[in-house]
Amino acid sequence: MYSIIITGLFSCAKPQQGSSLNPQFKQYFDYKKGSYWVFYDSTNHYMDSLYLIDYNDYPVNYDNSFSNEELNLGLWEFDYDTNAYCRNWGMFIWGPNSASLSISYQDTIVNYTIADEMPFQKGILSNKNGSIYCITTLLINYIVENKLYDSVYQVIYPNNNYSDTIYFNHGYGFLEFLFNDQNSQRKLYLLRCNVIR
Repeated sequence: MYSIIITGLFSCAKPQQGSSLNPQFKQYFDYKKGSYWVFYDSTNHYMDSLYLIDYNDYPVNYDNSFSNEELNLGLWEFDYDTNAYCRNWGMFIWGPNSASLSISYQDTIVNYTIADEMPFQKGILSNKNGSIYCITTLLINYIVENKLYDSVYQVIYPNNNYSDTIYFNHGYGFLEFLFNDQNSQRKLYLLRCNVIR
C-alpha cells in the first residue's frame, strides 16, 4: 500500500499585491496532519495508502519570500503490504483560489492543476496558448466501491503523454485516482479514510 505526499507545483503569474486564500477555498483542502486515505489498486491488485505528514501555512508576504498566502501539504506513499516507501506527493495551495497536485516518479515530477478559482471552474481549463490543463465536471452522485458520494469533482487531464483522472469531494477528499501514463498504470479506489481538519 502506498501513502502520498502532496506538494503542488503550478506555473502561474502571481499578482503583485499579496492575496490571502479565499476562506471557502482553503477550507476545502485544509487537511491536517494525521489525515490518511487507504486505496485498493484494482489494476495491480494490492492496497495502497496516503498519509499526510507535513503541513505548512505561510501567510501573505511571509519572510519576503511569498507574495500570496500559501498552504503546502506533504504526504508519503507506501506499499501497504510491504510497508515500503514508494514516492512523494505534494499539494500546493495559494491565494486566493489556486491548487495543484504533484507526484514524484524517480527523476520525473507530474503536475496536476486541481482548481484555479472558487467555486471550481467546470469545463475546460487552458492556458493562454490554448493548451488544455484539465476538464472538470461536477458529479451530483458518484459510486466508489459500492459507496455513494455526493458533489464529486471529476478532473480529467488529457495530456499527449498521459490521460489521468482524479475524483475528490469536500467531505472525504481523494476518492479515486486513475493513472494511465508513462510513469504509472494504476486505478486507486478509496476503501476508507480519516480526514482531519
